[in-house]
Amino acid sequence: MRLKLVGDGKDIIAATVKNVSTTVTILAGSPVFGLLTTSAGSVVGRDCVSGSEATSAETPFFLGCAINSMGPGAEGYAQLSLYQENVRIVLNSRAASTDVFATQPAIALGDVLVPVTGLSGVFGWKRSSAVPTDGSTWARAANTYATQASSATTTSNSALSNEVATGKIWLRSL
Repeated sequence: MRLKLVGDGKDIIAATVKNVSTTVTILAGSPVFGLLTTSAGSVVGRDCVSGSEATSAETPFFLGCAINSMGPGAEGYAQLSLYQENVRIVLNSRAASTDVFATQPAIALGDVLVPVTGLSGVFGWKRSSAVPTDGSTWARAANTYATQASSATTTSNSALSNEVATGKIWLRSL
């Protein structure tokens, strides 16, 4: 674990993690999920995967937000708490590259953000319409985003299946 609590700049609390995926790179600024697996050689609290690979069979738990990109088998850091910049905010997504993007509501300062899970190739945070009343939020938006209007493209470009912005969050996974 790494604590940075003195000096100029922001304070952070981070844990060393290892991407145990064999194919997926965890991108900087995206949620990281730890695994409670007990297979030979695994390390609970260090081994992690992206939200698109977190399956119930591996008993994933939210660990934090990647500080750096980690290729398959690479180690890096996941921030566990406090203010984090340069995170991936998923503003909109669609099933196919030729589908129309649906209209999405604006993201206001303090809105609850949740990890995007189960969507292959989509890494980041999205606005949650459900507001928990027990205080169990992992992240809140630290800047605002305008309403995303419905739109479509005339090309079949898979890179246009997601609209992602770089943002700031207040993170609390401890």
